Amino acid sequence: MDSAPAASHLLLLSQLPTVAVGTKVRFLGCVETYNNESAVLVLRDRFPATTASSDVVHVNVDHILSALNIQLTQVGAWINVVGYTRKKSNFPTMHNAPKQMACTVDAITVWSAGAIKLDEYETAVKDLQSA
Repeated sequence: MDSAPAASHLLLLSQLPTVAVGTKVRFLGCVETYNNESAVLVLRDRFPATTASSDVVHVNVDHILSALNIQLTQVGAWINVVGYTRKKSNFPTMHNAPKQMACTVDAITVWSAGAIKLDEYETAVKDLQSA
């Protein structure tokens, strides 16, 4: 009997809506907002969000609050997330913004991505997926 944890699927944030609920995923996103009360990070695939169609995901970090620091929740920070997908949720994406359906992920770990070259990252992920 194998007791190793399931491997995560490396995805682009824009690909998250295509995976089944309960899938273990790993992705990169840019912090748009963090709500202390709900322990939810709102991540986008671009910063600043250059279009209204910029993809968004809500990341529930309630189970890993002790691992969070200001660098991981700061607006504009690029972070890596590993977690499990949930049903889409209806959350406002910004203060006073209309609510929209968004993918939700329950995080099991997050860490800083540091300075990234987004185009190169996206190309590398797509190359790995097609290999």
